[in-house]
Amino acid sequence: MSPARAQLLSEHLPCCRVQAQRLDWDAGAWTAAARSAALQDALHALRARGHLPGWRGEAFAFYPDGSETALFQAERAGFYFLGMRSDAVHVNGFTADAGMWIARRSASKAVDPGLLDNLCAGGVAAGESLLATVTRELYEEAGIRLRPDHGLQAAASVVIGRIRDGGWHAERLHVYNLLLAADDKPVNRDGEVQEFQLAGAAEVSHWVRANEFTPDAAAAIAQGMEAASKT
Repeated sequence: MSPARAQLLSEHLPCCRVQAQRLDWDAGAWTAAARSAALQDALHALRARGHLPGWRGEAFAFYPDGSETALFQAERAGFYFLGMRSDAVHVNGFTADAGMWIARRSASKAVDPGLLDNLCAGGVAAGESLLATVTRELYEEAGIRLRPDHGLQAAASVVIGRIRDGGWHAERLHVYNLLLAADDKPVNRDGEVQEFQLAGAAEVSHWVRANEFTPDAAAAIAQGMEAASKT
C-alpha cells in the first residue's frame, strides 16, 4: 500500500498506525463483525472524499492463508484500493472430444471488455461457498444448471495480481473443470458475455500466447489443462 493511501485510511480507521511502507491495524482482539463494521465505515468515508472508484455495493471476505474463517468482510472496491486478496472461481468447460467452450466478454464490461474468458467466472461473495459461486455463475453466465454428470472437479488454486482501478488487485483463483454433454450449449443470461465458441486445444493455446484471454482466464486455463492431463 502506498504511504498516501495508508495515511488516508489511518485517518478513518480506529487503532491504525502508519509505519514506513505499511499500515498496522491493531484489531486482532476484535470480532470479525467489529473489524468488518470499522473497515466498511472507513471505506465509506474514503468514497465520500472521492478516493474510492468503482464502488460495487458488494462485499468480499478476507481469509488468511490456510484458514476457512474470514477475518472481516468489506466492499469489493475496497479490496482493490487496499491491495487485499479476494477469491474467485473460474470454470473450464470441456467436451468429450477435448474441445473447450470459450466465452467472449461483453464489450461493455468495465474490466477486460471483449477479451476471451473461461466458460464462466466470478468473485466469491462474502458468506458464499465456492460451490454456490460456481453454481450461480455457471447459470448466470452460461445458462447451464450444474448436474452430477458434469463431473465438476477442483483443478487447482493460483494467486495472481495486477493493477486495477488505481490499486492492486490480488485474487486467489479457484479453478474447476467440468465435462459438458453434447446438448449443453452455453447461452448467456446476465449480459456479461457476448458470445461462446467451441475451440480445440491448439486454438486455445494460440489465443493464450497471443494475450487474447484475460490474465485470470489464461492462468485458469493453464491450471485446468494441467489437471486434466493427469486424469
